[in-house]
Amino acid sequence: MSKKTGKRKKSAGSQPRISVVVFSYNFEKYLAESLDSIVGQTLQPYEIIVCDDCSTDASWEIISGYKQRYPSLFRIFRHKKNIGHVANGKFGKDQARGDWVSIIDGDDYWHPQKLEWEWETLRNNPGAKVAYSNVSIVDKDGKLMEKWHKDGRPSPPSGDVFVATFAKRFFEGRRSLFRSQLMETQAMREMGYGDRDIDIHVDWDLKINLSARYPVVYSGRDAVFYRDHPQGIHHQMNSKLYKSALSVIKKNLHLLVDFDIDTQRYVINELNELLISLSRLSKTTPITLSLKDITVKSETAGELKKYLSGKSKGNGMVDFSPDIGNYRGE
Repeated sequence: MSKKTGKRKKSAGSQPRISVVVFSYNFEKYLAESLDSIVGQTLQPYEIIVCDDCSTDASWEIISGYKQRYPSLFRIFRHKKNIGHVANGKFGKDQARGDWVSIIDGDDYWHPQKLEWEWETLRNNPGAKVAYSNVSIVDKDGKLMEKWHKDGRPSPPSGDVFVATFAKRFFEGRRSLFRSQLMETQAMREMGYGDRDIDIHVDWDLKINLSARYPVVYSGRDAVFYRDHPQGIHHQMNSKLYKSALSVIKKNLHLLVDFDIDTQRYVINELNELLISLSRLSKTTPITLSLKDITVKSETAGELKKYLSGKSKGNGMVDFSPDIGNYRGE
């Protein structure tokens, strides 16, 4: 933890009420840098909510230290047992009391003006409910590896970004989507989150539904620093990537019904390429989507669960049911 004073910045009455939700699980090496980057925002958050998923390292001691130093800013919660990132994510989102919310993993960090830049972008685009910034990948030591949007290249999409979001073709040459976006809390809750049949790609599901209903705007700034390290979730759960992505796709295909056939074909082709790629990591045989799949509004929860459990079409995948545990909040 840094040696900065524990005094909070003064907040003007006209400032937005922004909740920042931090997810923590064994991030002791990176957690202080993450929390300092939030405390140090030029646009002061209304609250910082930290949800620790029963870390076995010194994370909780670090979190408790911030609560002691910033008692009116931090709200901290620790689950009594590990409940997994989907359940922890839903719990954290449910705690937000601000009108706007931004989410960060405890191993990532932000530029000091991240919230200021994105809030200004939203103010300049009154109909938008989501603002995002460029993402820089850093290694375990904080060394810059690459930026998702490269200088001199066409800017990422802004406005109606649904097709790019569903197709997972957002940043040029990548399958990555916007990250740590600033979004209206009510809009986020209207979409729902924490689907029990969706594991790793729960954020993709949320972003698909947000972008289907609201404009999403780009700040044009390098503001989010995403840490790529061996303990990161996407390095730990390769076997679940295919099943998780397929759950998101099957749930949301009906959103393409009103698009022209060329757009439908483009998205289906991109999704098939994605499933092929993920099937290699998950060591399973991918299905092939077609245009006729779009005509089905949605499968029932029971049908989808049966399909994903491998009881139909012989795909050999296993069912996933997150374990919901208890928590302790302070």
